Amino acid sequence: MTATSGALASAAATVIRPRIARRVTFAAVPILLNLTAICGVSWSGGPALPITVAVVSVLACVALYLFAGRPRVDLGPDTLRVRNLRESRSLTREQISALTYTGDRPWPRLELADGTALAVQAIQRWDGEYAVDSARTLRRWLQPAVPATTAKRKRVRG
Repeated sequence: MTATSGALASAAATVIRPRIARRVTFAAVPILLNLTAICGVSWSGGPALPITVAVVSVLACVALYLFAGRPRVDLGPDTLRVRNLRESRSLTREQISALTYTGDRPWPRLELADGTALAVQAIQRWDGEYAVDSARTLRRWLQPAVPATTAKRKRVRG
């Protein structure tokens, strides 16, 4: 289930991931590895340059994976798991006091009840409308569930 699927399912987890960064990564890795192979085959000098290029290419592939493959948000029925580049953290609704998403930041932040903030790198501004939909999905998850008895107000005529 993706962030744009509408209502949140209570049994299944909703997963939010960046879109454009993942697409760029999935396109760049094969290109990078092919360029490495071409450089290794066509180089007629000593072995130092092809080995250096191969090492740099592998490191670049790892960096691309960390940049685009790691950030993720899992919305479960009771917990929220935010996985960023360097850290992963599970939170409950009670631990989160607000979600801020302004135009000057590349991703939204969760303001936590202990006074700290946690970036949500899975929602990236350059994803456009998908990022807005993802932030709305996260905001809906954060809102407390309204019991059915209080959701409907009876109109009293007097």
